[in-house]
Amino acid sequence: MRNTPTADAAVPLQETRSPPQEVPSNRKEPSKEPSGNHQKKSRDRDAVLGLDDLVVDGVDKQHARDWLTLRKAKRLPLTPSAWDAIKAEATKIDMTAAEAVACAVSSSWAGFKAKWVNDAVGGGQKPHATWTLNNADENSKAKALLFGGNKGEVIDV
Repeated sequence: MRNTPTADAAVPLQETRSPPQEVPSNRKEPSKEPSGNHQKKSRDRDAVLGLDDLVVDGVDKQHARDWLTLRKAKRLPLTPSAWDAIKAEATKIDMTAAEAVACAVSSSWAGFKAKWVNDAVGGGQKPHATWTLNNADENSKAKALLFGGNKGEVIDV
């Protein structure tokens, strides 16, 4: 006689197995079918100032246009916070917002710091309205060093 298990003695396979465990995945499944069109979400338009906002603050329209173009090329949108900071820097050296923008445009600055102006001017004085320096004293000193102290002397070579 063979030893054969009886039907009652057999344990069903389902009872002996534990349910499969889920393996955590660090991959995030896309919620939609990818289209290949990966555009950035549009910015809130109220968070970026434009030409009209600068003109309202007294900035010359052409200076404002040039400065915003410069900032755009450097990918620096003009936010209200940035504009407030620039106006505050301008007041530190008794400049208006319009003068600060004109100065920034002529210097190719996307921003504006009072220290930059002080460094460029060479002191704490307010720069000339057209952002030019009066170098008459320096020029006469340089001429005296280069050509000697005699002003009327002509050297014929």
